[in-house]
Amino acid sequence: MKKLTLFFVMAMLLIAFNVSAAKFTETLWVKTTVNSYGVKYNVWTHTSAVTATDSMCYTAVTPLGLDTSKEWEVIFNADVVTIDADTLPVWIVGGWSEDSDFGYLTDDSIDCEFSFTDMAVLKTLEADVKATIGVVSIKPDMTTADVTDTVVNLEKLPYYGFYYLGTTTFSGSVSVVTIIIQKATGY
Repeated sequence: MKKLTLFFVMAMLLIAFNVSAAKFTETLWVKTTVNSYGVKYNVWTHTSAVTATDSMCYTAVTPLGLDTSKEWEVIFNADVVTIDADTLPVWIVGGWSEDSDFGYLTDDSIDCEFSFTDMAVLKTLEADVKATIGVVSIKPDMTTADVTDTVVNLEKLPYYGFYYLGTTTFSGSVSVVTIIIQKATGY
């Protein structure tokens, strides 16, 4: 338990010290349905427009139609743009109540802070997506160990959010695209 608590404290400090500015524009998740070889998939897309003054960005809370008790995939940096000059890990946070606040920043200045409520940092999903795509399968109730940057087991929570945490300011004005894919119910 002490190791888990220490992990969460260190994760929060890492996030707090990596935020230099957060004047990016984010959208809500946009849903489409795709039929591939007779199987329907729900596809949600999220875009954050960042600039060279940003060093982090995050998604809106995962869409309500996502069934977190079933397997789903998330694609980071789906447009494969160069976002960061150094490294860009992606973290996932989870929330357990309708009051969950996924760190929307309280201030747009350089001293901005996260305002986490009823949520916690869960784990790093990708080590580095600065100029490459990252694809992670989320498998609830997986009985084997996580496969780094490929397959992870997450607690079944009603809400999630993703954070791209740069170690330097971003490379320029780009769109950071995140996609969630899940087989439609009944298929």
